[in-house]
Amino acid sequence: MSSVEQTTTDIANLALSHCGVSKPLVNISTDKSLEAQLCRTFIDITRQTALREFPWMFATKQVAPSLIANQPTSEWLYAYQYPDDCLRLIKFMSWRLSNDTRQSRVEYKIMQPAPVNLSTLSPKPTSYSQTSGLWLYTNWPGVNVSMPTVIEYIFDNKNIAQWPPDFIIAMSYKLASFLVMTLTSGDLQKYATDIDARYKAAIDTAKAFNLNEEQRPEEPQSEFIRARDGDMFGYTGMTWIAEPAGFQVQ
Repeated sequence: MSSVEQTTTDIANLALSHCGVSKPLVNISTDKSLEAQLCRTFIDITRQTALREFPWMFATKQVAPSLIANQPTSEWLYAYQYPDDCLRLIKFMSWRLSNDTRQSRVEYKIMQPAPVNLSTLSPKPTSYSQTSGLWLYTNWPGVNVSMPTVIEYIFDNKNIAQWPPDFIIAMSYKLASFLVMTLTSGDLQKYATDIDARYKAAIDTAKAFNLNEEQRPEEPQSEFIRARDGDMFGYTGMTWIAEPAGFQVQ
């Protein structure tokens, strides 16, 4: 991570410099200038937008979500609480954990809470313990197959000390893209296009560094090779069901 601790004010000043503003802010929280007001307006949405771009290692975590309802609809068997700090859900952890295949990936959908009259339980519940926020709907059995139900997601990490410098640079360009049309004069479209291009280059660099700092598990073999060696999950001697339905390997 960065060897020099950065602050929100530092990031705002980087963004302002990208827009050609030479006078830095003293404190983004207390300065009363137009520049400070604009930075305060856009700093949160800038951070959240940049974090949603990619499963950054410094902003990814795994938790066991709270189960809210069994059989909430005819389509889904379980509903879990969508975490308050979640910016982008990456996946439910399947029994293959981080080395999923197309068949082992856990299906899910994010929606508003379901009304009790859609429940397929008998008798229907009179109410749910949680009806605010979003719900995560899935048919993943989790504890019913002696495995915990775990989700992996990008959270709104506001701890700048954990951000690598390449991400900080990228975020400063993203913030500048919200400021440039107000704080500059002349060919505004040209300036905006240039800032956007610089952001794309910076965020791509940050993504590359993030990938290079991880050792990802080996990708699974194709379903056809796994069928040759065993079942759809690659276990020798077990029945394999080809996809799409009705397709057979001779």
